[in-house]
Amino acid sequence: MTEVEPALFSLQNPELWFSMASVLVIALGWKPVGKILATTLDARTKKIKDEIAEAETLLSQAKELLARYTGQLASAEVDARRIIAQAEAEAEQIRLRAAGELEHALATRQQHVLDRINQAEAAAVAEIRDATVTLTMQATRAALKSGLNDNEQEALVQKAIGAVKSNLR
Repeated sequence: MTEVEPALFSLQNPELWFSMASVLVIALGWKPVGKILATTLDARTKKIKDEIAEAETLLSQAKELLARYTGQLASAEVDARRIIAQAEAEAEQIRLRAAGELEHALATRQQHVLDRINQAEAAAVAEIRDATVTLTMQATRAALKSGLNDNEQEALVQKAIGAVKSNLR
């Protein structure tokens, strides 16, 4: 025997009862579940908004820091250029001062050498004069001892004096 299935809208149909129970459970549970879902979604939305606000605050702070550090970097670059320029100017002054001191030292040393040369030259000239006078005197004595007459002696003395004059030049 075959069983006959009850009609769809019959009170004997279990599918009808199941459908009605499901609708009733959904209807009764919708409001509290909806509140729970709404509260959960609202909390999640608030958390996301708070995270976005915090991210925007952090971004703003990061931009401020970047601007401040960029300004400090520019200031440091200006200071570095100023320090370099000042160091170069001081180095130039030191170089000029050292060049002047070197030039003065060289001039002093050159003058000292020239003075020593002049002294040596004067000593040599004095020595030559002394030697010439001594030789002239010896020659004159020898000539006088050899018995020259007056004219010869005078000519010999004049010749010796001429030799002395030419040697002293």
